[in-house]
Amino acid sequence: MWFLLLISIVFLGAITWFDFRDRSIPLALLIGESVVALLYFSYLAIPGYFFTVLINLLLAGFNIGLLFVWFKWRHGRISFFDKILGWGDVFLFGIAALFFELMNFLSFIVIAAFLGGVYGAAMYFVSHNSKRAAPLIPLAGIMAALLIVSHLFHFFGVDLI
Repeated sequence: MWFLLLISIVFLGAITWFDFRDRSIPLALLIGESVVALLYFSYLAIPGYFFTVLINLLLAGFNIGLLFVWFKWRHGRISFFDKILGWGDVFLFGIAALFFELMNFLSFIVIAAFLGGVYGAAMYFVSHNSKRAAPLIPLAGIMAALLIVSHLFHFFGVDLI
């Protein structure tokens, strides 16, 4: 069982690395992490797990949909999934939905958004004095790092899942 958590940590570490370095994540890493997460929870056989995941996915989809509508209304013809929220971010919301109960998932979203905002503000102030545009926020990398922390808590007996 612990080996699936270890494999997941390796995948999430690679996702974090690629997102912070390139602002792009190879699809193979996202698919690999999804498969490991599904294997892990199929092994645990938690009652009501798929209903919880469905609620989490609906919540994430609702949040992303609201962001999409708001940015389209506010900015018009902007390419939302290329300029605002990357596909890796959307995919990682789905992966995170596999790991948490509803309230923990809500906490995860709030913490990830807060850390993304802090990172974005720091990068804005660093690049504000230069002529370069502020870099994109690696939200998927931040979420992957938070999932690594959650896995480590779980591995050492503090159950956040």
